[in-house]
Formats: sequence, C-alpha cells, structure tokens
Amino acid sequence: MLNNWKYMFKKIIHVYDKPGHINVTDCPFDKQFIANFHPDANPPQTFYSGFGHYQKVHSMAKTSDIDFESNKNTLYTYVIEPFGNFNWFLGRKVMFTKNEFVRNKAFIFQIPQQIVKMLQEIPNFYLCIQTKHEATYSNHDLILIHRQLKKAQIPVDKVILSIVENWGIDDMYNRIIKEKSYDNKMIIHPFPSFLLEKGLEMIQDKELGGLQYYDEVDIDKLLTEKRTHKMLYYNRRVRKDHRITLLLHMMRDDMFKDNLVSYNLEMAEEVHHWPSLKYEQFKIRQGWTSNFTEDDWNEWYPKFFKSTKSIIDNSNFDTLGGFRAEHIETYKKAYVSIVSESDFYAKHKYLSEKVYKCFNHLHPFVIVGSRGSIKKLKEQGFKTWDKWWDESYDDIDDGNERYKKVYEIIKFINSKTLDELHQMYQEMIPNLRFNHDKMKYIGENYKELYKVYYDENLIGAVNENI
Repeated sequence: MLNNWKYMFKKIIHVYDKPGHINVTDCPFDKQFIANFHPDANPPQTFYSGFGHYQKVHSMAKTSDIDFESNKNTLYTYVIEPFGNFNWFLGRKVMFTKNEFVRNKAFIFQIPQQIVKMLQEIPNFYLCIQTKHEATYSNHDLILIHRQLKKAQIPVDKVILSIVENWGIDDMYNRIIKEKSYDNKMIIHPFPSFLLEKGLEMIQDKELGGLQYYDEVDIDKLLTEKRTHKMLYYNRRVRKDHRITLLLHMMRDDMFKDNLVSYNLEMAEEVHHWPSLKYEQFKIRQGWTSNFTEDDWNEWYPKFFKSTKSIIDNSNFDTLGGFRAEHIETYKKAYVSIVSESDFYAKHKYLSEKVYKCFNHLHPFVIVGSRGSIKKLKEQGFKTWDKWWDESYDDIDDGNERYKKVYEIIKFINSKTLDELHQMYQEMIPNLRFNHDKMKYIGENYKELYKVYYDENLIGAVNENI
C-alpha cells in the first residue's frame, strides 16, 4: 500500500532547427519545468507548462537521491505534460510549411530508455501523463496511447493519465478495454485543475497574474451599480460549431446591440476553414441538423463573416486567452455571462476556466456546454440560477434539443429590460457572494486543497490498481 508521493521532472523543449522540422532536445533529467513548443505561434514560441504549481506544494525528488528499495511505500512519478490537445503529443499533428507536410514525432517514443527500464523494474515508479490544460480525449486517442506504450515497451498498468476533471472518460475507456480485450489498463486520475487555478488567481499579486479582483468595498459598490449591457459573451475563437451557430442566431435576432460579444474571424483556422463552409457540410457536422435553416444560413452566414471581428476589451486575440485574460471592467458592464464551453456534443465532459471566471467576477451564467455541467458545479458546492431561469437544459442528452433549450434562456434574458435584469441581479446577490467567497477560499487554501484533490486521490487511484 502506497502512502506518499514524490514527483520528478523531465525537461523537454520542442524547437525548430529549420522551418518545417522539429527537433526534440532532451535536457537534464532533474530540471524543474517542462516546456513544449507551441506550433501555432507566429513567430514560434516556447511555452512553459503549468508545473510551477507543483512546487507550491512539493519538493522535487532526484533520481540520484532515491533509494527505491527503502521507500517501497512511496509513489514516484515521472511526469510529462503535453501542451494543448493530444494531437502534438501523439505525433498526429501535421504542419504545412513551405509546400511540404511535416508530421511531428510521438512523444512517448522520446522517453529515455533509462526511464523505460525503471518503469519495467521498479514497482512504485510510474509514468504520469499530466494533461492540466486539456481534457478532451477521443476513443482513438486512448487506443493510440495503448499502441504507442506497447511499442515503446512501457507497461500500460504503470501509466497514470492525470486529466483535468472529466466525467465521461472512465466509461469511454472501460468500453475500449472491453472491445479491444486489453489485458492491462492505464490509471485514470481526474482532478479539478481549472477550479484550483482560478481560485489561486483570486489571491495572487497583480504582478503575477495581471488581474485585480475586488475587495469588500468594491463588491458592495459593484453589486448595486446599474449596468449598460444585458449579457457578456466572450469567444475569441469561433472554431466550434456551437459557437458559430449561437453567434449567427444572435446576429439574426438582433442581439449584438444590447450585449457585449467578442469574436475574431481573422485567426488562422477561422480564415482557412469557416468562410468556405457550405450549409450541407455544416448540417452534418456533429449531428447538428435542426437549429439553423438553409435560408437562415444563406442570409446570415455571409453577413457574419463580413464583420471580421468584434472587440469588447483587448484587441490582442492572438496571444491573449484562457487564464488571466479577462478584464474586470468588462464584467462590470453586463449582468449575465454566456459561457460557450470548449465542447458541446462530445462524450467527454469537462469544465474549463471559462465558467470559474464568472464566479470570480460575480456573474450569473448560462452554459453552452456538455450535459451535466450545472450538475458538476453543484457537486463542487456552487450555487446556480435555477430560481431565475430553467436549468433543466443541463439534463438533455440530445445536443440539438439542449441547444434549443439554452437558446430559449438566452432569448428570455435578452427580452428583459436593464431595470428588470438589475432587479434580478439584486435577488442573486447571496448566491453571487457565496460563489465568490468559495473561490477566494480555494485560493487561500490552495496548498491544502491541492494535496487533497491531487495527491491523496492520485495515491488512492494507484492503490486501487495494485
């Protein structure tokens, strides 16, 4: 039985040696950070991982200092952290550079043989694939990981998939295990990374995060001041079907004028993909068949793409996004947020930083996201808004029907006057304060909560599989 945990780092930097080619440079084993080359950046940049948060609660173990034989009850993990989605990590991403296609190498095959041998021979030494930033896995992702581990001769049952809290991956993975008749399985370890990190932002210095949250005086003033707009709808990227559909609906129904809506159609994926999309192509994507008629599409789709972008705070769409990117003043201008999550139809379900920003900024919200999102927030101890509008959309499995229900709520909110929304907002103040205080508590008790959510649960997950 394991009762303790130590982690080790491997520093990996992906760099260009010349355009279109990626080299992997192995740095000393005991370095503190993982850095992954981010291929979409222009010019190419190196992004450091979120592993700094480990150092807030742990000291780093060095292989040279470890007597594995004398520490049989300690779990040791060799941690690697992919940046962004799994395509790059799995070697599946293809770049088009100077008239040639280049496929990067799968990372599993870059793990040093020293580590592979330790995984094979040391019972309490595990490989931990930590996906702190993304929680989206497909069936093919999990199958491909299995294949790569087998080819690299890494024992599958010595691998921990430590993932941002995802309610659906367990069922998906168990079906794969059964269908493929795998003898061994990875250890799935979900944890609420986005919740913890947004809580931590509440108490961080302005110098660290670039954000300034509210003191008690500010909150009292904020909650009583009247606002100029009804809803706030942050997008930045419009590459998801549910986002572009909602934007088209809102444009059609003349909702842009009373609400704060941001999007950018000049980013690479939007420019190269969306403008040329035909209605028939769009209709069959993700099962989306009933929420936008062909006549609507032909009328509003061209108009939308002529608009190019909508800016409500910062114009730096290319490098600004995710954590520490929101503006306090923007939230002060609107009563309700529309949270368009990373996924809507997908079987994997998770909450990103987007909804937790609303708690930090005392905003009620409607979630355009996976089934069960509201339920998950309630399980985490937050209060939501079913007293003021119908949140039963959260229980609807069919994506088309769930979207229709969500859009009805958005139209309902938009139909209210600013005075009516102000009165509604005043009624919500106890819930808004409760959620805000809870996030602040998470930030103030970050180290202790992290040890519970991550350390204890990680050790427990491994013990269940020994």
